[in-house]
Amino acid sequence: MERIYRRISDDHPEITYGRDYWLHLHEHEESLRFLGQKFRETLQIAHTKAPFKVVEIDTAKQNEQQVSKVTREYSVDFWKGYRFEKWVRI
Repeated sequence: MERIYRRISDDHPEITYGRDYWLHLHEHEESLRFLGQKFRETLQIAHTKAPFKVVEIDTAKQNEQQVSKVTREYSVDFWKGYRFEKWVRI
């Protein structure tokens, strides 16, 4: 939600009213929480079927370039066969 509010402010600094309209163009917090919960449940079920790695990145604390860099680094490490936990939180 922090990222969404920041994006609204960055993309439309001239707007000081009608934030609900701009927020409506994105997701609402309740919907995001529900989707996050279902996503985690789905990953847990999928992980019982096949082993894979998950790198969870807090995108509210890092910008797009930092997230891209971390994703690339972990992907290369995984490809090279480096071992790390099945679920890494960054």
